[in-house]
Amino acid sequence: MVINKNPKNKNLDIPMRLYSIESLYPEMERLAPYIEEITVESMDFFQKYFGYKYPFSKYDQVFAHEYKWGAMENAGIVTFNDLYLFKDKVSNEKMLSFGNTIVHELSHHWFGNLVTMKWWDDLWLN
Repeated sequence: MVINKNPKNKNLDIPMRLYSIESLYPEMERLAPYIEEITVESMDFFQKYFGYKYPFSKYDQVFAHEYKWGAMENAGIVTFNDLYLFKDKVSNEKMLSFGNTIVHELSHHWFGNLVTMKWWDDLWLN
């Protein structure tokens, strides 16, 4: 399932989408405002701080079933373990940790994807 989002901040003129398996759609829909708020505010912050616009034409966040890692950024997309789509009420600490993961992975679109040395031509193995 997908939730299409148009960012509330007009400085961000890129589509943002959330994806999950159908059975987790209610959880994703419930958390979508939280995810959107953190993503939009963080993207706006990074663009202003670095003076460099988000370099891709879209930003997707995919919650993958049985995903091995917590999250991983790729150009224009971040994949998350779908365990972040909490079915039950969780502590503020867990929500803060999830928010931190969202910001962390988004930051790689500037730190990792834009500042890699020109001579680097190899795979980075996790």
